[in-house]
Amino acid sequence: MKGSAVTTRRTVRAIYLTFLTLLLGLLAGTAPATAADDQVKYYEVTAADQSPDGLARIAERLLGEPARAEEIYRLNAGRRQRDGLALLDTRRLRAQWLLVLPWDAAGDGVRMGPLPAGSAGSCPPTGGGPGCVSPLPAPRPRSDWAGERITTAEAWARTQGEGVMVAVVDSGVDAASPQLRGRVALGADVTSGTAPGNLDRLGSGTGMAGIIAGAGGTPGIAPAATILPLRVAGDVPQADPAQVAIAIEIAVTAGARVIALGAFADPSNTLVAAAARAATAHDVVVVVPAANAGAGATTLTDGLLRVGGAGPEGQRVAEYQPEAVDVTAPGIDVMVLTPAGAEPRSRSGSEYAVAFVAGTAALVRAAYPDLDAAAVTHRIKVTADGASAGVPDRDRGWGTIDPDAAVGAVVPGEQPTRPAAKTGGTGRLALSATAGVVTAALAGSVFLIRRRLRNRT
Repeated sequence: MKGSAVTTRRTVRAIYLTFLTLLLGLLAGTAPATAADDQVKYYEVTAADQSPDGLARIAERLLGEPARAEEIYRLNAGRRQRDGLALLDTRRLRAQWLLVLPWDAAGDGVRMGPLPAGSAGSCPPTGGGPGCVSPLPAPRPRSDWAGERITTAEAWARTQGEGVMVAVVDSGVDAASPQLRGRVALGADVTSGTAPGNLDRLGSGTGMAGIIAGAGGTPGIAPAATILPLRVAGDVPQADPAQVAIAIEIAVTAGARVIALGAFADPSNTLVAAAARAATAHDVVVVVPAANAGAGATTLTDGLLRVGGAGPEGQRVAEYQPEAVDVTAPGIDVMVLTPAGAEPRSRSGSEYAVAFVAGTAALVRAAYPDLDAAAVTHRIKVTADGASAGVPDRDRGWGTIDPDAAVGAVVPGEQPTRPAAKTGGTGRLALSATAGVVTAALAGSVFLIRRRLRNRT
């Protein structure tokens, strides 16, 4: 107990330093630093990687899919290595070569920073030298089936999520992304306690934020909402449950009306579950990934939505526990934003389904400001495409979300509410003021956490 208290005190102190730094930055009129343009992820080839299937093994280990060896090849074909050779179409690797990796690579050996000198030169055009090949064209993105399936035109006639803050508890969010510019508050990096949350080295948080509030070619569900990035996963794809719980508390204190937990959070963990219950008790909608088979069960509470990811043919992202899904949303081959302004990529995961539902919750909260969190989650469930059956399905819950119906449908038994008037603009002009308020609120959360620590000890 004593060791736990000491650890928590250190975490609180680190968060306090984060907020103090951010507040001073705002007072000085400076923006937090973002990643430099020359920052890349790369990997140094080892002797064990020199086998004929070495590239596929690297892809499986660092990207989760052997088939993504093609992406690594396209990023490196035609680039001269330090020994003067280059990756050929035979895919054979040499020890000490440096391979540029896709933005979402993670695992042992992955490095982040400028590519070391002597390994970034381009080869001459085809035929210009031994060991060189011309770079291949980038693969064409898959069709955005999710954007076609989840429609928002009718909902947007009333609201686009104005005035609603959505906290994304994941790997941070790249605030410099063109599609998110002006929509991301400073947030906090809970992993370090010394930085804002608007940087992302793993990519999943940026992908979630784009689905919730992105603009541009494929707009998010609620493009006028504000994203509060709370980083709980740094350079490695894992999160400390205690830090996830603190991030939830910070989101509540900062005024978030919706909290979206990414795949790094475990809603069944006692600390995370307690923080989620406290959030819903403070009238915050909490959206979490559904529990996989073999994992701990997520505690049910009003105001919480458990989300399962699905594909275009109804296939599931994971083998979820029976009766563990409240609603489903696109989670397979979903086009998502990537950090550093890179082209959108097709990705799969329960966290992206969570983002679709969190965006829908933002629309409902903006359209019906008098509805409490429990009523918001009820409205989303009973307007899903499978709700006509009257009872949730064992595997799909109430079915796939329908943002248009969630905003526009008449829900029997719902208490009369005051619909919000449609407001113009995208909410960008208010963000600078919001960022200052959020920073002050985050600083205030330190006091609350300290008080709770004192009560526990």
